[in-house]
Amino acid sequence: MSIVVGLIALIASLSGIGGYYADNLVRDLVRSQLSGAERLEVRIEAIPNYKLVSGEIDRLRLAGRGLYLRPDLRVARLDVETDGILVDLGSTPRLRRPLQAAVNLELTEADLNRALNTPEILKSLQGLKAELPGGVGGSGQPEVLNFTDPHITLIGENQVIVQSVVRVEGKTKTLLVTFRSGLAVDRYTRLRLVNPVFTLDEVPVPPEIADVFLSGINQVVDLEPLAKQGIDARILELEVAPGQLNFVGFARIEKIPGTIR
Repeated sequence: MSIVVGLIALIASLSGIGGYYADNLVRDLVRSQLSGAERLEVRIEAIPNYKLVSGEIDRLRLAGRGLYLRPDLRVARLDVETDGILVDLGSTPRLRRPLQAAVNLELTEADLNRALNTPEILKSLQGLKAELPGGVGGSGQPEVLNFTDPHITLIGENQVIVQSVVRVEGKTKTLLVTFRSGLAVDRYTRLRLVNPVFTLDEVPVPPEIADVFLSGINQVVDLEPLAKQGIDARILELEVAPGQLNFVGFARIEKIPGTIR
């Protein structure tokens, strides 16, 4: 959704520019906001072209493949299509009506694993205190656990398998936590694991250990922070296919980012 935000912020710069040149300008400006892009196409529809001068666009379409929102966050495919856009091009540009956009997004298994292993999420998987089952060498007292190398496998039919190595502080032996779960959307804004089955070296896992994984997975896709920017972003459909995760989303934007209204 951050690319949608960037597109709207750029509309105010299009006054007096028509057709092909506007397409290229927006494409280049969007590309400059990314860490990288394997393919990026933008098309602005305004008939007749002079409507751009008054900040009016009939439709804006973006098609991206292999977009790096940041070095460790890659999107395999992103397609965005807006409704009509009306921008007041005064001294402080503003939307004359809320903007709505449809978004189709695809993440591959490799994309998700790269995102899951970012420093922010790995930090949240450190220092968990829980009592391990006796079957895996638990001492009967809470121990400090650190999770490393989390990995997601997308197996289709909205099912995923997640694994991670668990290191117990003060011990040399490592354990393998595994769970299989359904995947759904919670309140239209974040991923949620459904009926997860957890094991730790094939022994049932305590709820405290399961909870830390739930927290980490939920952070990979979370749209709630966009509400603070005046953006109502929602995931309408979710499909887990072998090796890839597909989203259909919607965004309603009340104001150009960085403006008061």
